[in-house]
Amino acid sequence: MSGRTRGWLFGLAAILAIQVLRMPVRNGSAQDGFEAPPEVRSAVLTACFQCHSERARWPWYTQIAPFSWFVHAQVEEARKRLNFSSWKDYLYDPGTAAQKFGAINQMVRSDAMPPWYFRALSARGRLTAAQRAAIETWAIEGRARALKAEPN
Repeated sequence: MSGRTRGWLFGLAAILAIQVLRMPVRNGSAQDGFEAPPEVRSAVLTACFQCHSERARWPWYTQIAPFSWFVHAQVEEARKRLNFSSWKDYLYDPGTAAQKFGAINQMVRSDAMPPWYFRALSARGRLTAAQRAAIETWAIEGRARALKAEPN
C-alpha cells in the first residue's frame, strides 16, 4: 500500500472516528413572543430564527462532525446574544430593548447578519433589500420607543 493510500485511509478512519463525538441537538421551550409588522416577522422567522431562537432546524449536515461542532457553537453563541424566543423578556426592560433593537439594526445594516456562511448554505438566510430596509426601520423605531420609555 502506497503512502498516499495509507494517508487517505487514515483520514477516512479519523473522520469516521470523530462521528462518535456528537453535539447534542438542543431546542428549548419554543415560546413565541416575537411580535413585529408582518414583513419584518416573516423575514426574521425565515432568516434569523434558525440560530437566534429555540426553534432551530437541524438539517442532516449539522450532525456530521467536525462541521456539527461549528454549527452548534454558532447557534449557542447566537442564542446568547439574541434569542427571539425570549423577545418579550427583553421588552420588559427599556434599556435591554434599546440595546437589542440597536444591535439588530447595526448587524443587518452592516450586512453582518445573516452571516455569509449561512447565506451560502441556505437560501433562507438571504434577505432582500426590501426585507433589510423593513428590519432596519423597525429596529430604529423600536429603539427610539425603548429609549423614550427608559427612566432617566
